Amino acid sequence: MKKIIFVLLAVALLAIPAGKAFCEGSSQGSSPAAQTRLDNGKRLFDQGNYDGAIQELNEAIRLDSNLAEAYAYRARSYIVDQVK
Repeated sequence: MKKIIFVLLAVALLAIPAGKAFCEGSSQGSSPAAQTRLDNGKRLFDQGNYDGAIQELNEAIRLDSNLAEAYAYRARSYIVDQVK
């Protein structure tokens, strides 16, 4: 039962297009180093390397705690990694 709820939650979080639209504009004005880490994390996420993505995204957040897109991708990485 817990796994079903977890999967439904994961699907709901991954299917919210408004969250993606919100996050796409949030990286403007961030430091170049934080943006590089965010880009690396997104690339690793797309490649299915969720642990690597989490490490890169943690560093992006450490460099710029206002980088909402990094938080969103890190959450997605945790969720997808648990579901697989």
